[in-house]
Amino acid sequence: MNAVLRRIIAAGVLAAAFTVYASAQTPRLLTNESEIEQFETLFLGSFLIGDFEEAFDVFRIPASALSAGEINNLEASTSSQLANIEDSYGDALDSRLARRREVPGLLLRREYLLRFEFLPLRAEFVYYFDGATWRLTYFGWDDNFASLLED
Repeated sequence: MNAVLRRIIAAGVLAAAFTVYASAQTPRLLTNESEIEQFETLFLGSFLIGDFEEAFDVFRIPASALSAGEINNLEASTSSQLANIEDSYGDALDSRLARRREVPGLLLRREYLLRFEFLPLRAEFVYYFDGATWRLTYFGWDDNFASLLED
């Protein structure tokens, strides 16, 4: 099967899976880790298929401490930096939670390995618990996937 056809099929499968999952409403408040996981899954589903506008729109909820300007900047820089990701990384495969750390009841960091055909990326979400809601305070991605092997 040629590379273009494989990419079209892979994008179609990821888009279909995301569409089914996204039919559930994005949690407006993140009151528990199950809602955080749903929130991250919605974001990563769009991110992996290259729909960065849809992905970063997930961050526009009351539970996000990121400003509209910060979200816009993240979207713009991601779009420009990952415009031709398939050339170096290959087709998107999936994402897996690789590491979870917390200061109980206060801070939570969840790091993902974003799997592509040739190389992975790492994505990091950090949340602060204000007593009622977990607030997204940081999101970042990079190619420092080896850091996931450190203690």
